[in-house]
Formats: sequence, C-alpha cells, structure tokens
Amino acid sequence: MYNLNMDEGKLVAYNQKVDVLTRKIMENDFVFGEVQDGKVFDACQMILSSLGASYYSVKAIEEIIDNPNMTELQKEMARENLGILGKAVFRAMNLFFKKSGPKLVTSTLDAESIEEFLPSSWKGLGIYMKKADTEATEEEKEYLLESRLKLLDKKREKDEELVKSLLK
Repeated sequence: MYNLNMDEGKLVAYNQKVDVLTRKIMENDFVFGEVQDGKVFDACQMILSSLGASYYSVKAIEEIIDNPNMTELQKEMARENLGILGKAVFRAMNLFFKKSGPKLVTSTLDAESIEEFLPSSWKGLGIYMKKADTEATEEEKEYLLESRLKLLDKKREKDEELVKSLLK
C-alpha cells in the first residue's frame, strides 16, 4: 500500500504531505464520530481536495486504482494519496481519541471497527489506517501517545481557566 522504498527527497515530500494533512484533520477533528452533517461533509471534501486531485471519497480513489483506463501514473498517484490520507487520519485519530489507555486507539481496533468512527466519504480507509498503525515505529507511537497527553493537559488548563473566570 505504501512505497516506503522511495528516494529520500520523495520520502521527505510524502511525510510533509502527511504532516499538513494531519494538521488539517486536527483542525476539523469533529469529523470523527456519529454526526454526519454538512459541516462534516464540507470538511472531509476540503481535506480530500488538499491531496491535489478531485477526489470526493476513498471509494473514488480506489476506483481510479482499479480502472483499466487509467494510466499507471494516475494509479500510482492514487495509491500514494491513499497512503498519505491513511497515515494522516491514523495520526489524527490517535491524537483525537484520548481515552484509549496506554495504547493507540488504532492498535486496539481492527479496520472494520475503525470505520465506525469515520465519515461516510472516508469509508474504506480503515485498512490503510491499520496498515499505518502496523508500520509505525515504536518511536512514532510513543510520540503520538506523548502528544495526546500534552493535548489533554492543554485542554485541562483551558477548562481550569474558564472555571476560574466564571467564578470571579
């Protein structure tokens, strides 16, 4: 699914795309969950379009890969974009779900269970997220766990400030 045998320059560009996409997803973290309204749809479309192609769903990207009329370059780009999206959503989901204990949430779920938390246009991404989870180094997983704790601390501090301001 991912071609991690890329030359160094391409690998750097790949990781930069993953980082940018992860930030966009975290800015729109409401996409995870049960509510499927227009705001979620718009955010998902914005995130998909940031891949540089006119994708509207994971299924549409997979159809490009399976379409015999597409060129090998188009298919390779679609595969790479699924890898980027899968890794970015893997990171964002693990930062968003703060109550998964000492493990990443994607490490505790199978691909089908991950799908339950994804918006409709991202259905099918669970297998790519699970792949990102299994390919993640222990250092990357530790970084995500530590970052999740830092986010929790920041939220707690904001909540405490809000309570103090209300009590004045």
